[in-house]
Amino acid sequence: MKEAGTRGPRRSGSLPLLLLAALACACSTNPVSVREIGAREGFADRGRSAAGGDRLSLPSENLLRALGEERLLEAKPEEALAALTPLPAPEPGISLLLAELLCLRAQHRLDREAAPAFLEAALVSLRALLRPWPVDPAFDPRFAILQDLYNYAGSEFFVRKCRTSGPPAGWTALESLSGRYDIERPEPAEGEWGPEFFDDLLPSVRFAIRGFRSRHARPGLGVPLIGLREGVPSRQEPYYPPEGRAYPATLLLLPGSREGTLAIVLSNPWRTSTRDIGGRTVPIAADLTAPYAYLLARSRLPSLKNTAFFDPDAKRVRQGIFLVEAYDAGKIPVVLVHGLWSSPLKWRDLTNEIWGEEALRARYQVWHYTYPTGAPVLNNARDLREALVRVRKDLDPEGDDPATADLVLVGHSLGGVLVKTVLQHSGERLWDARFAKPLSTLDLSEEGRQYAERTFFFEPLPFVRRAIFLAAPHRGSAEADSFIGRLGDLLLSHPRRVSDFAKEVETRNPGAMRPETLAAPSSVDVLSPSHVVLRALAQIPIAPWVTYHSILGDRTRKMGPEGTDGVVPYESAHLEGAASELVVEGGHDIHENPKAIAEVLRILREHASKVPGAAGTGRVPSGGRVGE
Repeated sequence: MKEAGTRGPRRSGSLPLLLLAALACACSTNPVSVREIGAREGFADRGRSAAGGDRLSLPSENLLRALGEERLLEAKPEEALAALTPLPAPEPGISLLLAELLCLRAQHRLDREAAPAFLEAALVSLRALLRPWPVDPAFDPRFAILQDLYNYAGSEFFVRKCRTSGPPAGWTALESLSGRYDIERPEPAEGEWGPEFFDDLLPSVRFAIRGFRSRHARPGLGVPLIGLREGVPSRQEPYYPPEGRAYPATLLLLPGSREGTLAIVLSNPWRTSTRDIGGRTVPIAADLTAPYAYLLARSRLPSLKNTAFFDPDAKRVRQGIFLVEAYDAGKIPVVLVHGLWSSPLKWRDLTNEIWGEEALRARYQVWHYTYPTGAPVLNNARDLREALVRVRKDLDPEGDDPATADLVLVGHSLGGVLVKTVLQHSGERLWDARFAKPLSTLDLSEEGRQYAERTFFFEPLPFVRRAIFLAAPHRGSAEADSFIGRLGDLLLSHPRRVSDFAKEVETRNPGAMRPETLAAPSSVDVLSPSHVVLRALAQIPIAPWVTYHSILGDRTRKMGPEGTDGVVPYESAHLEGAASELVVEGGHDIHENPKAIAEVLRILREHASKVPGAAGTGRVPSGGRVGE
């Protein structure tokens, strides 16, 4: 008994000690801790949302905690939505939570089940965005998240609805979780695409892009799309690429004019950057690069480049002026002329940068000239001049569009030589360089005489007011006389029309052709510094009303008269009388050099400031078909 008695108090005495130890340990543990992370991780967490993610945003998580519904953070989205119905009167936080839960619910559903939830999320977001906000929404993170949710949900709804019902031109009604909406189709206003213009519409956010230095996208409301209009011969659109056209468009799902209706609007980001929605001026989202990249990716230009050089007579060779945006009667055309063994693909970064700068996009439209680069220089120069005259007549038959009265030409390498002929008065110099007798004294067929007159005699075009030359070999390139140049000349086939004309001259007029000239010179022949045609062109001045600029590359870092870009030496590319000359460090592909592109943009800004007239008047607001 004693032993038992002595053991008992010891056991009872140890309990308070253990309790005190536990309490002391608990009191010494701080429930609060911090962990230093990088700014990137911190901002990424603050910016997360259900717009493409799998978690609610921080504001929505905090709202659930404030409502005493923290348990719903671990629940399925549909369970959370059911548990929260009905919620208090809508306000930004409530709308944000609902929109996010709707997106999370829809993300892993089949198209027919997901589309109504995504539409509901977009409408919930839009209503919240258009209501009065308690503070400036520009400084409320919930506003930006709601804008992302509207765009994301609208994009996902659009994709799923197109899969089941085809393009939006055929939609008559839309189903959301809360009801059915009839579709209103108001006439497109200025700055909107016509509903029937495109054959297909693709959300640009779903396309990754390679091959461009920059991707120009504008934040705002709406779903940026790639609008596709296929190249169909029956449409008779000769000045657009045969692959079709790809333009930026922005889809807006907006409240209709009466209860139970929605309006589908296709905004044209080239023509407008804002829209009045519910009495508020709202910026319109846009992706200006994705459509152009999509068009180039599906083009045949890479293979046609080789054909155009080695087989200029091939029927598949593409030649002429092509518009890469809808014709606008109020915008100044910038005509880009590529060089030898090249194609308009080489202009992709410059074109993209022009569109990426709002002020330039408002004043300029981009045209491309492509041609068989293996053909003789004078033939290609003639075709360029005639193409410019023809496109001006077709697009502006009355001759009163501001657009066609002040063209800017930009030529790289051989393209610069062609551009220069547009600005020159040939007189008799080119003819005399190749022929020993005047044209008027020769016995020629009517076709042969017309060929001679069109090719060797020309006047400067009065509607071209400015030109930019990039690495242009005005006095030739020694590369044309090198082994590689001679090999290229041997491999390409010389155009038959040139050979036929030379043969006719010699057969019917012996001794009329100077013996030191080739009967049918290729482009490589003419680019030799010793060629009589190129030497004659170099001596002809540029028309006095034309302002011209030179941009040169230099791989030697001499940045002056002794420099060269590896193909064209400074002394060949330099032009006396140029309004500006810039030498940048780089090779012959100077038109892809960021500093050279920046200089072209500077010159275009300067030109726009001196040309009067409204920007972007828009003869064809619904899409840009010639003749509409």
